[in-house]
Amino acid sequence: MKFKGLVALIVILSLLLAGCKRPELPVVQPSYDEVPQVAERTVYINGTLIDSVYQQKGFFYIEAGDMAAAFGGTVEVITGIEEHKAILKIAGKEYAFTSYKAPQTTEDIYCYKGSLYDGEKFYCPIEALGDYFGLTETQDYTQGQVYYYGTAPAPQSVPEGVEVPVLMYHAVSDKMWGIESLFVKPSRMEEQLKWLTENGYTPIWFEDLNRLGEIEKPIILTFDDGYDDNYTELFPLLKKYQVKATVFMITGSIGKEHYLTEAQIKEMAASGLVSFQSHTVSHPMLPELNAEQLKTELTESKRRILELTGKEPFVFCYPTGKYNKKVKDAVKEEYQYALLMSGDDWVTGEDPLLIHREYISRATTLNQFKSMIK
Repeated sequence: MKFKGLVALIVILSLLLAGCKRPELPVVQPSYDEVPQVAERTVYINGTLIDSVYQQKGFFYIEAGDMAAAFGGTVEVITGIEEHKAILKIAGKEYAFTSYKAPQTTEDIYCYKGSLYDGEKFYCPIEALGDYFGLTETQDYTQGQVYYYGTAPAPQSVPEGVEVPVLMYHAVSDKMWGIESLFVKPSRMEEQLKWLTENGYTPIWFEDLNRLGEIEKPIILTFDDGYDDNYTELFPLLKKYQVKATVFMITGSIGKEHYLTEAQIKEMAASGLVSFQSHTVSHPMLPELNAEQLKTELTESKRRILELTGKEPFVFCYPTGKYNKKVKDAVKEEYQYALLMSGDDWVTGEDPLLIHREYISRATTLNQFKSMIK
């Protein structure tokens, strides 16, 4: 009897339990005082226009997809119960942006707390991108709420006493519309590049100066003004011989007749073969300008190049090589290096704001070219 009663009790309990629903556990989502709102701000990161910018409590954010587009990588958003991550992958490295407290940072994964997830979209604070990637911020005051973020020049430790020939070119073309001596023949340009590569010279940028200990025969090729033949004639040769060059751009001339266009500048900068640096906005006689005009020429040209290339210029070229103490002091506030016109080869450790160059003209023969740099 006791056994039958126990069985009956079990059956009754089973029926009761079957009729009960297990309560659903609530999904815990991060709570915010306010949903991020679209900001009235235009932002470019590494030359990429961000479609939408958001803000919350004075901080500005971009969506994960826009973040990936700006850095040429891919992004994966991982949603959890309390913590949400966006994993940005660039060139084999991962950067984790999390809405929760920052987890342990490893050698290959960097984490930044303070991102937002609203159940659908993941927003990364622009401040975090600046911290991770060393971005510099520049505002275009002529257009109001327009901001540019790009790679700031890395600190350099340059060995002293290294002789580095710096060559000065302008145009590369047989179609001469200006001063004939400025137009180097394309065939002669190729002849010079071929000789350099066959004789152990390594054309570098100023960005490479901290690696001089690794380079046996460094040389810097510079092209003033930013003529369109630098794209049509020079650029194919740089790609053919895989050598680097520096173009000092007059930013106020971009898109004008005989000058590089925005699209050409972006393509050349993205190639990894051309570094764009500043040659002012309008190519004026700098010693004749007042302080405000001088500052505009120095800062606006920097901002324009940052806008197009995503990299902040840190090298300046004095128009026609003219300067005085006022000009040099102003340049020092904005740039690390500044170039003059013709003169002796530059030796590292000398005044970085008075760098001389060897002028290569249309009349320069290959033998003359060799004697300039040997």
